[in-house]
Amino acid sequence: MIESALSYVEILLQSDIYLISAFAVWLVTFVIGENGALISLTFAHQGYISLFLAVVFTFLGSLSADLFWYFVTRGAIRPLIDKRLKRKKTKKKKTGKAFFHLADKYPYHILILIKFMVGIRLILTIYIVAKHKIPLHKYLLCNIVANTLFVGVLFALVWTLGESLSALMSAENGLFGLVTTVFIVAVIGNIALRLLQGIILRLLKKKGLVKYK
Repeated sequence: MIESALSYVEILLQSDIYLISAFAVWLVTFVIGENGALISLTFAHQGYISLFLAVVFTFLGSLSADLFWYFVTRGAIRPLIDKRLKRKKTKKKKTGKAFFHLADKYPYHILILIKFMVGIRLILTIYIVAKHKIPLHKYLLCNIVANTLFVGVLFALVWTLGESLSALMSAENGLFGLVTTVFIVAVIGNIALRLLQGIILRLLKKKGLVKYK
């Protein structure tokens, strides 16, 4: 079974179109995060690219972005943040403050949930890596789990929305239908991720894990 799977991957990699598509999926996810992932998975749902390609390279693109910011933080940003933390406490917005408070208590738990914290994900990643000096192997493990959950949730979201939109837009086809579908999925997907972030925060507050004035 493993040999068959490896042979399948080898055949796919021999295709120039497959390589270009794989790089495109990886790049858009690396650059624009969840929006790139939503676009790639929507293309897969519409049959324009391979589902296997979309899932695997969305995962790799997201993981690559996490590792990029880890090394940037360790090499360049952490020294600056260390100096700032010595002078004064970092100013945070109300919602952000709750997550920063939680990050100080449970940094590894937050690294797993961080993919769903739209709007503060990057600065929160930098904050955790810089302040808590997370070693690479633990950071990598947390992000493998986080990206597995992230891709799984987006996959379920895109397929649910895609099936609904296919029923509503049965008369539409071609480029217009594709662009419309991508736009609707991206908008609803971002709203859903922000709602999920709010639900996580409320649950944590309810359990007394997050407290702020």
